[in-house]
Amino acid sequence: MSIEMTDKTIGIWAVNLLNKSDFLGGVWLDGDVYVMEYRFRYYVDDKTFDSKDKKNWYHAEVPIDGVTEEELISAMRMVVELMWKKSGGQRYELLMGPGGIKEMMADLKKWPMISMLHLTPEQAEERGL
Repeated sequence: MSIEMTDKTIGIWAVNLLNKSDFLGGVWLDGDVYVMEYRFRYYVDDKTFDSKDKKNWYHAEVPIDGVTEEELISAMRMVVELMWKKSGGQRYELLMGPGGIKEMMADLKKWPMISMLHLTPEQAEERGL
């Protein structure tokens, strides 16, 4: 699984937790459902790529007629706020703005926990992505 980064992305949230772990979650529109995916990463080494870190992924879908974007954003903020208050780590939020996906990706690269690996389609396939 991965967080979808397209012009349909609504927002991305992250929290650096103090127990050698972090949280990363995103919400996007996919047809007639909002998709929410998030993961917890538990660090086991210092590698950025090809790490043995343990990642637990979660996925949920909500019909667009069952909730508003504002309600989804509010729910994600509540979850992130709770983790942040309990952990004392850093928290991050990035919502789609008028600059679109290009601006969002540029802003996302500034987060300290984000490292982007640019792959050809063949390289991504080799990695099972």
